[in-house]
Amino acid sequence: MARPITIDQPISRPRRQRTVVLDQVPAILASAGALFLAKGYSGVSIDALIEATGGSKRDLYSVFGSKEALFKQVVATLCRDRIATLRLALTDDGNPVSALRSASETALRLVLENETLALHRLLVAEGSRLPEIAVQFLEQGPAAAYGVFAEILRKCDQRDRREEDYDALGQLFIDSLTGELQLRALLGEIITEDEILRKVQIATTVFLAVLKPVD
Repeated sequence: MARPITIDQPISRPRRQRTVVLDQVPAILASAGALFLAKGYSGVSIDALIEATGGSKRDLYSVFGSKEALFKQVVATLCRDRIATLRLALTDDGNPVSALRSASETALRLVLENETLALHRLLVAEGSRLPEIAVQFLEQGPAAAYGVFAEILRKCDQRDRREEDYDALGQLFIDSLTGELQLRALLGEIITEDEILRKVQIATTVFLAVLKPVD
């Protein structure tokens, strides 16, 4: 026969506890992300994650399953947030040319953010040990951005091209827009505002001349 619960005996509420933990996931991801970006994947221990997130080892494993799974979710969140910011930059005035210019400036600024540069360095360093997460980063970060610009360039174009042509144009555009400045920033150089605006002007002017959009 089950022992009756007395008035001073705590009542277990596992569902409520799990709900509280799940509600804390965004904060956990933010704290863990800051730690990974600062110290690298290999330089962060489970104990350090617990201290940074303010949870417990049990909570961490019950929600994410492992340190690698937590890192994977951190990368996914960072990529998703940047693509969402990029899409917010698209103008809604129906003019694809202004959309291209607005999105170009936003994309370049996102790429040059300290947090984005740290993420890039981290994935380059850890990619060979965590190939699945490296592929995830490429798909949810750069490839997703290529898709956004392929869509914009299609709207700027007066010609009837194949779908894969626009995919290639989106990739070429992003690479020409960000490549040089991103590399210099990754090597520690400070990129000026004038350089950002000039790069946006050059990249958009060249591609719009090829596409001959309706302005």
